[in-house]
Amino acid sequence: MRSLSRLMTAIIMLVFALVWVGMVSSVGAPWFFSLFGVLFVILAIFIILKELFS
Repeated sequence: MRSLSRLMTAIIMLVFALVWVGMVSSVGAPWFFSLFGVLFVILAIFIILKELFS
């Protein structure tokens, strides 16, 4: 059960981060806002892969 909650949290985090990056790039915000979102995308993908293959 704990693994499922981590997986769902990571999926929600990934969706939010992808929306963040999309919105930031569409409004022309400074590059560090995009970098902030990309870091969360990478972290979410890492957590998802870790939970699926552990």
